[in-house]
Amino acid sequence: MKITVSPSNWIEFLEIINLGDMITPVEVFYNKEEELSVRASDKTKSVQYVIPAWTLFGATIEDAEPGESFVVDPIEILGDMMKFKKSREIVIDISDKGIEINDDIGNEISYPAKSKSIAVTIPADKTPKFNDKGKVLFKKKVIDEEGNASIVQSPATSTVLIDSTQIQLAVNDMTRHAKTEYIEFTFGNEGSFSQTGHMGTKTKMSKSALLATVYGEDVSFILPKTFASLVSPFEGELEIQGSEDTLGVLVKYEKVGKGDVLVVIMRQKVAKSA
Repeated sequence: MKITVSPSNWIEFLEIINLGDMITPVEVFYNKEEELSVRASDKTKSVQYVIPAWTLFGATIEDAEPGESFVVDPIEILGDMMKFKKSREIVIDISDKGIEINDDIGNEISYPAKSKSIAVTIPADKTPKFNDKGKVLFKKKVIDEEGNASIVQSPATSTVLIDSTQIQLAVNDMTRHAKTEYIEFTFGNEGSFSQTGHMGTKTKMSKSALLATVYGEDVSFILPKTFASLVSPFEGELEIQGSEDTLGVLVKYEKVGKGDVLVVIMRQKVAKSA
C-alpha cells in the first residue's frame, strides 16, 4: 500500500488515533479511495475506539484492496513528523518489511513492521450498532416472568450534547483537583454536573456544574480515569448516549468533512468508603 498525502492531513489522522499507552499500536484498515478506518480496543477490552471511515483529503492511496490493513504506533510516528514540516506532501510506503515515509526533497524515515497480533482489534461485527433513529444499541440483561434471563439489544434512552470544554472541567476535577481515579456525571433536564472524590469521607471532593442539552431520560454514570485520554483528541460538540441500566456509555465525536469517532467505555463501579 502506498499513501501520498500532505503532512498536515497525516498528522491530523495520527492525532485522532493517538490515545497514549492505553491503545497502541493501532491497526488501520483501508476502506476505499481516500478512506481509512479503525476498530481498536485496550488490552482489558473495556473500551471500543471505532472510526468507521476517516477521509484523508487529497490523498492518493495505491496498491491497496478494501479490508487491507497495517499497524502503526501513533506516538512514535508523531514524534518524527517534524522532519517533514516543510514538505508539501509525503509518501507512506507500507509493506511486509515495515513503513517508510519520504518526501520529494530527500527526507526519509523507516519503521520495522509490527505484528498485527500486538494490536487489539475489534471484529467488524462487534462494533457499535444503531437503530433507525440513531440510538446506539446496548446489550441488556432481562428476566422474563418465569425467571429466565436473556440478553437483548436495547437503544439508549438518553442523549446528551455537550462541548468538549465542559468535559475538560470534569477531567480537571479528577486529575488536578481531587486527583482521583474516577468521575461521575449526572445529566438532567434540571441541571447537569460532574463530581469526584465524593465516594469517600477522607478524600478531597470536587464538583463542577456543566452546560449540556439532554434529550430523553436523566442519566448518571461513573467513568474511569482512562476517559480523559479517550476524549483528549476531541474539540467541539460531543454526543453522549446511555441508559441507567446498561454497562456502557457511548461518546460520539464528528469531525466535519473527515469522519466520526465512536467511543464505548464501560462504567466503573466505585464502592463508598467510610
